[in-house]
Amino acid sequence: MVTGESTDNDGDGRDNNRPSSFRYTERFEEECGYYLSIGMTYHDFWDGDAAMVKFYRDKHKRDLDRQNFNHWMQGMYIYEALVDASPVFNPLSERHEPFPYMKEPIPITMEAIKETEERQNQQKMKNGKDAMRAWMVEFNKRFEEKQREGGEINNEC
Repeated sequence: MVTGESTDNDGDGRDNNRPSSFRYTERFEEECGYYLSIGMTYHDFWDGDAAMVKFYRDKHKRDLDRQNFNHWMQGMYIYEALVDASPVFNPLSERHEPFPYMKEPIPITMEAIKETEERQNQQKMKNGKDAMRAWMVEFNKRFEEKQREGGEINNEC
């Protein structure tokens, strides 16, 4: 040993004793704060299963998507309220009263959408039945008036 170097390099000319320029510990220390901020505990980050970080990242992404959707819905509600109130603020509008605000929240799940459609269809059927009843009452009233007068009965409405 003339140079004082170790012979652990197996003759390939590389120095295998030199520390790596990339230290994983530094990278973990950089990421620790991020994972703590999204809800992972210090113990889970350093001593838990390494696969947990993937699930925490996925959960964080879903939380951001949910938060973004909630902000978008809030904007829809604000927009709807402004549109409903706009006649009050427009001096050129023929109508100076606000439109009524929504009676129920905007459905966002498929179940809620189907439920709302069913309720609207039932309301349309009820309105149609009420209109038919009103027409029937009016028709019967005319029929009775014609009978009292002794006149000829026409099927006109």
